[in-house]
Amino acid sequence: MPNKARAILEKWILGMSELILIFPLVLLLGIYFVPRPLLWIAHLPILFIFGYLFRVFVQDKKRMIYLVFTILISACSAILFYENLLSYLVVFICNCIIFYRSILYAEREIDKLFSFPKLWMFGFPIYFLAYFVYRFIDHLSPYLKIITWTGLLLVVITLFTSNSNSLTSSTLSKQKKPFVNGSIKRKNQAYILIFISIIAVITNFKLIQLFLYKATVAIISTILSILSIFEKNGPIESAPPPAESATPVLEGGEPSTIAVILDKIMQFTFYSLALIVSVALIIFAGKKLGYFLKKGLKWVLNFLNQIFHLGHREQEEGIQYFDEKESLINIKKWGHDKKNQTKELIFHLFNRKPKWEDLSDREKVRYVYRLLVENKVKQGFILKVSHTPYEIISEVNKNKNQNELKILLKSYGKARYGKQDLSLHELEEVSLLLKSIKKD
Repeated sequence: MPNKARAILEKWILGMSELILIFPLVLLLGIYFVPRPLLWIAHLPILFIFGYLFRVFVQDKKRMIYLVFTILISACSAILFYENLLSYLVVFICNCIIFYRSILYAEREIDKLFSFPKLWMFGFPIYFLAYFVYRFIDHLSPYLKIITWTGLLLVVITLFTSNSNSLTSSTLSKQKKPFVNGSIKRKNQAYILIFISIIAVITNFKLIQLFLYKATVAIISTILSILSIFEKNGPIESAPPPAESATPVLEGGEPSTIAVILDKIMQFTFYSLALIVSVALIIFAGKKLGYFLKKGLKWVLNFLNQIFHLGHREQEEGIQYFDEKESLINIKKWGHDKKNQTKELIFHLFNRKPKWEDLSDREKVRYVYRLLVENKVKQGFILKVSHTPYEIISEVNKNKNQNELKILLKSYGKARYGKQDLSLHELEEVSLLLKSIKKD
């Protein structure tokens, strides 16, 4: 039952928003054709809710029944504003449109009947032109304030509906009615209300100032009148005799020199203390100002949370929808790719070839040996793990009988086992062997 009442209220508000959208045109018809235009416009919301409830409770009937009932109700309500035939026809047609529109609101979805962009696409131009029409035509100028207030109401409605649509579209859901957290809705609505309140205070600052001034004067005058009543009823006390002067006075009436000095000392002491206290207060206020501002701001936010119930209720309401953008990134795949990139980077970092100039003589010989073996393995040489370096080089040099390989074998034995220094000739031969290996 509460959900049904809420749905009826929402549909009625949307219907009234549509009426506010074209209110200047409806009021114009009422002024020129209806004897009591404001009363006629005031009964239109009642006619709308009556038609909506009629369609809700009278269901599964033929379309002709609803049309006949619309004509009957509109004709009966138009009699209340009858002045002549023309006024009756205008009221009858408008009432038929309102009543049948309410029936459609009960039958169809809101999106098929009411488009929220209409509020600012058509509403603002209509009210902009209506302002000048109602301002400069004498017969319409008494209704200018009504147009102004309904225009402001349209702006407020547009702000709330646009905010609601923005929240709905930001969910990126394909559902007709996507879930939006209630806490987020209330926060946005509270911010809009604060924004509107600030604008109202700025635009009506003089009126607010005058109101506060009159309220202050009234409070003070009330307090004074109450105090005056007590003074009249109280006993009359005799004035106390004047106190004798504490400072010594000369016979001629002038204070003595001692009194003048004491007076100067007291004045100096008083002003010094006042200056010290003032400086201390300024320093203290400067230090505590930020603290008090933070406390005050936190108190205001907590106060607003208590008023508008803006506390986080995500856990209570639950998460009904996940943003589709979350599924566009596979966290596991991304982590696996990053892991492989890191491994590859470390592998290249530790396995990059050293510079020839940075190697020692022994390291050069061993490096050329490793490079030779790797190159021969790539060419099809079968490497036996049990063979020693001497046997491997001898096997490689079996068919070629290269002098460089013999020198490499001798140099490798010195570097690996004998730990002897290599001659310049041996280093040159090893360098030539390295170049020939790279060419292969």
